[in-house]
Order: sequence, then structure tokens, then C-alpha cells
Amino acid sequence: MNRNDHNPSSDNGAKPLLALSGPAAPSREQALAPWHQGPGVLSAAAAPSADVTTYLHALRRHWAMAMVLGLLLAAVIGPPIWVLFGARYTASAFLRVAALEQALVFDTQETQHQTEFEIFKATQQQLLASRFVLNAALRNPEIANLPSVRAEKDEVGWLAEELRVHYPGEAEIMEVSLAGSNPREVEALVNAVVQAYLDKVVVQERNQRGQRLDKLDSVYIEKEKESRTKRAQLRQWVEKLGTGDMETLSLKQQSAMQELAAYRNQLMQVQFQLMRAEGDLKAKQAELQVLSEATISDTELDRFAYQDPYARQLLSELAAYRYSDAYTNAVARGNVKSGYVTRYGRDLGILEEQYRQRTDELREELRRQQLQEVESGARELAIEVQTLRDQQQQLIDEVADKREEAMRCGTSSIDVEMMRAEIEHLDQVLTGIAAERERVKVELQSTSRINLVQKAEVPEVQDRTARIPLTIFGMFVGLGLPGVGLVLWDLRRQRINSAHEVSRGLGLPVLGCVPTIPDRVIRRLNGSAPRQNLWHSRLTEAADGIAARLLRKAQVDKTRVVLITSAMGGEGKTTLATQLATSLARNGRSAVLVDFDLRRPAVDKIFGFPLRPGVCEFLRGGAELSELIQEPGNLDMGVITAGMWDRQALTALSNGAAAGLFDQLREQYDFVVVDASPILPVADARFLAQHVDAVVLSILRDVSQTPRVSEACEILKGFGVDLIEAVVTGPTEGGYKDMDYKPRLPAQEATAE
Repeated sequence: MNRNDHNPSSDNGAKPLLALSGPAAPSREQALAPWHQGPGVLSAAAAPSADVTTYLHALRRHWAMAMVLGLLLAAVIGPPIWVLFGARYTASAFLRVAALEQALVFDTQETQHQTEFEIFKATQQQLLASRFVLNAALRNPEIANLPSVRAEKDEVGWLAEELRVHYPGEAEIMEVSLAGSNPREVEALVNAVVQAYLDKVVVQERNQRGQRLDKLDSVYIEKEKESRTKRAQLRQWVEKLGTGDMETLSLKQQSAMQELAAYRNQLMQVQFQLMRAEGDLKAKQAELQVLSEATISDTELDRFAYQDPYARQLLSELAAYRYSDAYTNAVARGNVKSGYVTRYGRDLGILEEQYRQRTDELREELRRQQLQEVESGARELAIEVQTLRDQQQQLIDEVADKREEAMRCGTSSIDVEMMRAEIEHLDQVLTGIAAERERVKVELQSTSRINLVQKAEVPEVQDRTARIPLTIFGMFVGLGLPGVGLVLWDLRRQRINSAHEVSRGLGLPVLGCVPTIPDRVIRRLNGSAPRQNLWHSRLTEAADGIAARLLRKAQVDKTRVVLITSAMGGEGKTTLATQLATSLARNGRSAVLVDFDLRRPAVDKIFGFPLRPGVCEFLRGGAELSELIQEPGNLDMGVITAGMWDRQALTALSNGAAAGLFDQLREQYDFVVVDASPILPVADARFLAQHVDAVVLSILRDVSQTPRVSEACEILKGFGVDLIEAVVTGPTEGGYKDMDYKPRLPAQEATAE
């Protein structure tokens, strides 16, 4: 199988070796891969809550692009705003809105208090800017043909948005103003709107007062005619009785009327009681109908079942069996558990069936009880209704008798008194109408509360107050908008900014930090110049610090086989594995570097070794361990390349064939450093993690993403890996800037070796 025919989903880029003295120096593309290759394509995680430092890190990564785009956008936004808010003119008209109606003789109906005046002012302000007033102004042909009006699709909406109506200083003066580029057009529009407001609101209000006066005149004439008719009827009754004194007839009439009133009161009470009883009866009948069709709720059934001794006993037994079943599932194992589960399941099913049958019986019993209770109440109400109907009929007969008696003895007296009361009431109504007529007549003669003080004039002075600040504001917005967008886009990716985020945010122990080698010195890192020696020394010191911690762990908990991996590709895991194995060899430990990134091998390119025989050949059973180990010329360490990958090797890996390789390597070497594939794209590293002592995640600052690293940790824990640590590449925490690195000369290095 061709070594370039790999699964694209597992692509993690070339793994360069930095500052390694080997037979072949890495190419620039290989050296730049861990820092320039993206983390892969997966679904974007939701942005976490970020502090100020997170935003600053995001801005640090994109400040150059944000500055360039911001300058371009500011240059694009500024000139249009400057032109758009160029020469503008404002025309204003003023109207006086009086606080009180100016009365001629006495206070009118419209007299208001201060709080009412504020409402009146707000109402007039809304009316002036209302659509029906603006429509009336725009119906004027001269106004409709103005260029600024014709240019708008929604002339009314545009005019309502541009027109400004307010009260300067909260006084009685209402200012109506409009700003535009043509002074004559804004003057004409303001005057047209003010005139339409005066015609449609102010004049119309006075016309409504005149219509109200006409209505009052019509009502006064009608009521006066009705009063004359009543007085004529009263004179006829007096002539018929022969006297205007009705005291004699009134005594008997009063007695009969009192009895009639008493019977009427009783009749009304009985009718009210009958109405209520009939309503209750209908409600009971409806309740009976609903109850016969409704189902018993679980809450009612549970409450009723709790009162039943047999149901309570079944519930207690069910609870006991469920507890025993849960306890058996949690504690018992093997055949014992199966036997108990079968027995408890059978007994539990029998008890549940008995409880269901009992609840069905109780449901029917509860329904019968409810129906009996409602039927009993309905029968009682039916008896009450029939009794009240009998009383009603009896009282109706008695009221009819008393009414006939009262009419016989005092019909004339009653009619006369009622007519006198009606005439008196009509006189009071006529007096009120007459007073209101006079009031409205006075209001019509008074001065209007709203008067035009000054019409709008053609403005001569340009208004430039908003031009400069708006232009500056727009350019600042354009300058900052790309930065904000890039920062928000970057935050959605949740990149790791520092080792602190790994240790505190993800809860991973950090073995150490590896400095990021600048791009300009990567290709010359093995040179003899002082700067190359400085970076070489920094990288060596970082790797030695991580190796020292591994040596200590090996003494404490026998950690010898270390798996180096990452969440996604391109996060510097091969660099870390190579440097770690090299550092262990420099510290006098026998170490072997095993390339288990079978799909994207890189160790063979770094050391200049042939790709096979390697790990894949061992997994397929085609090579022995002694055939796989290769040694660099200047390092006391072993290197095992990946070999030629195929599906057979992957199958052997998933079946645990790597355990045999690790067992043999443990016998020959103090440390086994495994460069594995990334966790998330493929499953190779997950199979390997079950056979190693510790897993070290390589995390690359500004590239690794928190959700991906967290997901990788969860997967490893799911495969039984308890010891997971991290190495962060890139951050300067730990004092790289402050350490006094003194690069050793080549002669000194040779002596040290």
C-alpha cells in the first residue's frame, strides 16, 4: 500500500523535530507544520464565558488583519457620511398651546389643571404628527410635487420620521421643525403640515362644538314639548276629579300601595331564590353528565386507594420488592443475580397486576360514590325548585289582587302624583340643558387655545452640528467593527491561550511548557550563530524539564511507557515526542521512540530512516523486534518507524497486538516514548492508550481548542486511562523571557556529551 494513500479525516500534518542533531535536517514545510496547520473541521462549540484576557488573546492573534480591515472600512464609511450629512437647513414654525381656555364670562367646560394640561399638550403633539394630518398636507399638489417628496416611496412615513414636534423649555410654545438639504422645500413642508393641523384638528374641534350646540338645541326643544304635554294631561286629571287636593284619596291609595309593595318584594325574593335554585339544579345536572363521561384522575385515585387497606398493603409489598430488586441489581453478580432478578421480576409483575386490578375496582367505586353524591344533591334541588315555583305562583296571584284593589281605590291619585314627579324631573332636565347651551355659546365666542404664532420662513443658515461628530463616530465604528467581528469569531473556536487555562480550566496537570520557535529561526535552528544556539538551548531546557518530571514519576509509580498524542492533528505531538525521547537519552536513560501514527508517519522523515520494516510489519507478524530498531548515529536511543499501514495492521492494533510490542520494549529500555495519532479523528490512539502507563496531550497555544481537548480527555477516560497530563507549546509563562540563557559553544557541547 502506498504510504501517501491515507485517510484524510486523520490528517494531522507533518511532525517536525526542532533542535535535533540527526542525519537529516527537517524541511521548512515540516518545521512549520505544527504551528501553521489548522485543527481540523468539526462542529463549532458555543463560545464560553470569556474574561478580559481571553478577548486580548483573541485580539493578539488577529490585530494586524483587524487594523487593515478597520482602516479600509473607516475609509469607506467616512466620506459617505460626510457627504450625506452635508449642507442641511432647518425650518421651524411656532404655535401657542394655552394652558387654560380663555373664558369670557365664567369657567368653561374645557378648563383644566396642570396635569391635564400636560396630557393636552402630548395629545396635540401626537395629532400634529399623525398620518391623517400628514396625508392632508401631502395632498396639496405643490407639496406633492416637491423633489424631496417624490423621491420617497412612503411619503407619509418619511415625513413622520423627519418631522420634529416638541415644546422648548416645557412652555406653552410648540415648535414644528424639519431639516433638509433644500431650504425652500423644508419651509413649504413645515407650513403645509401646520396648516393641515389647524384645518383638520383645531378648526374641526370648534366645528364639533357648534354641532354640539345644535344637538343641545334639538334636545331642549324635544324635552320642552314633552313637558307641555305632561302639564296638559295633569290639568285633565284635575278637572276630572273636581279638585286638585288629593289627600283623601291618597290615604287609601297609600295603604294599598304599601301592601302591594310588600307583596312585590316577597315575589322578587322568591323569584331570585327560584332563579338561583334553577341555576344550581342545571349545574348539578351538567356536573352529573360530565362526571358520567369523565375519567377519574390519578391524583383522586391515589388518594382514594390510600384509604383502602388492601391497596395500601399492595403498595407496601410493591415498594419492598422494588427495593429488593434494585438492591440485587446493585450488589449481586453472575448467576446469583440472574436468579434473584427472575424471581423478583415474576413476583413484582404479579403484585403490579393485582394492584392494577384493585385500582380499577377502586376507580369504579369512586365513580359510583361521586355519581350518588351529585344525584342526591340534584334531587334536593329539584324539590326546592318545585316548592319555590308554588310560592311564586301564589305571590303572583296576591300581587294581582292588590294591584286591582289599589287601582280601584286610587288610580287617579297615583297617576296624578306620578305625572307631577315626571313634570318636576323634566323641569330639572330643561334647566340643565339651558345652562349647558349658554356655556357652549360662550365657548364658541372665546379665543381658541391653539394659535399660530409664527409661520416657518426660508432658513438661510446651514446646520452642520451633526456632520463632524457623525463622521468621526462612523469612522471609529468602521475601524473597530472588523476587530470586534474577528474577536467574536475567534472566541467561538475557544482556542487555548495559556497553560493556566489547561490546568485550571480543563483540570489537566501540566508537565511543562515548550517555547514557540519563531518562523525566521526554524530553518537555521541547528546553526552555530548565537541566536540559533539561544533558541536551541531554550528548547533543550524545556524538554529536559519535562523529562526530569517523567524520571521522577518513573521512580515513584513505575511510569515507563508514555503515549504522546493530541486532540487533533497539527498540535506539535511529534515534535514533543521526539524531543522527549532525545532528552531522556541525553540524561543517560535508554529510550526508544516508537512511531505509532500509522496513517501519517513522520519520524522516518525526521531521522532519515526507511519507513519499513516498522510497527505495522510487527503487528502483522512479518518482522521481529530486533529488525525494527534503528539508532541515530549521534544519540544513544532507539527509533522504530511506522511501517507500511494497511487494514490488517489496524485490525491487529484493535485486537491488542501492541501490548506484546510494549512488553518486549519494557525489557530492553528504561523508557518507551510512543508518538500516536490524534485522539478525535481516528481510533488508533484509543487502542494504544489501554496498554501504556501515562498519556501526555500535546497542546499548541492559539491552535488547540478547549472543547476538542476536553472531548479527547473524556474518550481516554472512557478507555480506562487514569493518568492524563499535558504539555503546552507556545506560552511564555514560566520565565522563558527572564531566564539567563547562555548558549554553549560547540566545543562546550562536545565536552558535555
